[in-house]
Amino acid sequence: MNIDTLIADSMWEMLPAIAVPIVIFMIPIVAILTKHQQKMAELIHGNRNIQGSPEMDMLRREVAELKTLVHQQTMMIDEIAGNQRRLGSGSTGSVQNQNGDQG
Repeated sequence: MNIDTLIADSMWEMLPAIAVPIVIFMIPIVAILTKHQQKMAELIHGNRNIQGSPEMDMLRREVAELKTLVHQQTMMIDEIAGNQRRLGSGSTGSVQNQNGDQG
């Protein structure tokens, strides 16, 4: 028998003694990593499901109020601009300077 053959045979005999503890320690590590991945997925995807929260409802109401206010102000500005056009077209065509004198 050759020394290399003895070493190779003893390594194959020791393989289960080394592989079994490695597998035993890998099982909890994989379980921990899987649990962590599930928690991260819940955090990421859970943030999308806040439609029913009171804060969201309050923000939606505020946005609706702001839209209404902007619409009202737009209508007022359009009305003022129309009044200015009518006043401008009804004038005699004379221009007033800053002091109010016609020139």
